[in-house]
Amino acid sequence: MIVNPQVEAAKAEFQRTSGRLLKNLEATPDDKLTWSPSATSRTPLEIAFHCAEIISVLHHSIDGQNMMPSANPTEIDAYCRAQEKNTGSREDVVKKIQDTSASYIEWLDKLSDEKLGQTWNSPFGDIPIPVAITLPTYHMEGHIAQLEYVQTIYGDRVWH
Repeated sequence: MIVNPQVEAAKAEFQRTSGRLLKNLEATPDDKLTWSPSATSRTPLEIAFHCAEIISVLHHSIDGQNMMPSANPTEIDAYCRAQEKNTGSREDVVKKIQDTSASYIEWLDKLSDEKLGQTWNSPFGDIPIPVAITLPTYHMEGHIAQLEYVQTIYGDRVWH
């Protein structure tokens, strides 16, 4: 099997980022998992669950299995908030992150050169597949920053 450098780079960064998400979730004390700084803010558990959910949504959308619910930010937020009501425990969220990540990596490993030459017709416009496969990582990075900020609010100033 020939290794594609674009796919390998996307995989490596995704794995580093999902590992960072898991470390931050692990470092969150039990009593802070469902805490948020305001009524409209996500809790640490919801942030991590949201990341896992969007890994799956983007994966399957890029693969053409189903499309994202909308390009409208208000509709996407409503969809995500409804999904986040089912977070479960820390262990449930860790498993969801691990499962969606493993499925995504497995899919990346099977990407053909033909597929990499295509464009994803996303709700936001056409995106070349080599760019699209980096989106789960970029999305996760933004939410990890939120999680790290929430941690500083309750006094955790350690880099995890």
